[in-house]
Amino acid sequence: MNVPKKLILVFLLLFAHKNYAQLQFLNMETEEPISNVKVFNKHGKILGISNSKGSIKPERYEIKKSDSLSIFHSDFTGENLTYKELVDREKIFLKPTVIKNLEQVIITGKKPRYLKITGYFLSYQLIDNVAQSFSDGTIEYYIDLKRNKIKAYHIKNSRLFKNEKWIEELRKEKSKVISMLGSNILPFNFKEEILLNEWDDPETKFENILDKDEVGNLLSDNTNSIITIEYYTPKNPRTISLLGLETIVDHYLIREKFKSDKPNIEQLESVSKYYSSELKKKGQKLDYQLEQDFIVSNFTYLNKEQYKIATEELNKNLATRYSSNYWEEFLSFIPPRIKNLLYNDMKLIKK
Repeated sequence: MNVPKKLILVFLLLFAHKNYAQLQFLNMETEEPISNVKVFNKHGKILGISNSKGSIKPERYEIKKSDSLSIFHSDFTGENLTYKELVDREKIFLKPTVIKNLEQVIITGKKPRYLKITGYFLSYQLIDNVAQSFSDGTIEYYIDLKRNKIKAYHIKNSRLFKNEKWIEELRKEKSKVISMLGSNILPFNFKEEILLNEWDDPETKFENILDKDEVGNLLSDNTNSIITIEYYTPKNPRTISLLGLETIVDHYLIREKFKSDKPNIEQLESVSKYYSSELKKKGQKLDYQLEQDFIVSNFTYLNKEQYKIATEELNKNLATRYSSNYWEEFLSFIPPRIKNLLYNDMKLIKK
């Protein structure tokens, strides 16, 4: 039987659309888009991450038909899907999880000059799609509210895991390009995040920072607000050349959540950062991914004297020094696929 060429063309177009359909993650309760939703394969590789519109194109991240996929976002209940289940659904609705209320310790009288934000941080990086290192811990940030700047930080407890075997093999195979990367990953320094900008007029300020290289949105209601910024995307990458090393940044996303209808550092709830790039040097290249998260657990306001006392002897070294199993309280913030790798493929490093 001869099939008309036009019919064949229509079939091919439909097939192509099916495989290249855009998937969107939405809040089950509000139907608002969810940014920073991660899709993992069974090896812990981040196959994709949703943008400010909650969207992701699965084919861009080389998802294989044999992949067992894990959907993760710390604010929502995750899912495990097959490739077919993922590409067959245009929209996936995720149920919000309940985050405990923040404890706030407020000094009465004269308005305090400093704010101490205590919380849990985690950072992990993947090189050539293999989880290389992971660190987490509890940390204190000291913020000058008058100048709106981070003045100091103190890591109270921490762990550091490394995939030492993989790191050693990578050093031998790609010595020219791996020398530019370290395996000790620090928590946020907040120097590049947007939450310390002044928010006297949030919407105007937000619009001002959106240019041709930046895409994002500000979602808010009566209870919270969420800022999402994508400085670079797979469609709009940035190339940086330095000392013979070419870095192509193809994804750089920051998401900040506040426990108020307008962004305010004193109402911060969580911050997430995702960074992805390809590095090339002298014929060698590697793929690099970094995820960093910070979840607030406590606010404390300090006057000048209290700040001085609190910061006189701060140890800023990231070391494995924990006095309790602090991480047990925050296990829900570690992606299950990464959690599985910690004791199977990585080694706990003690200093």
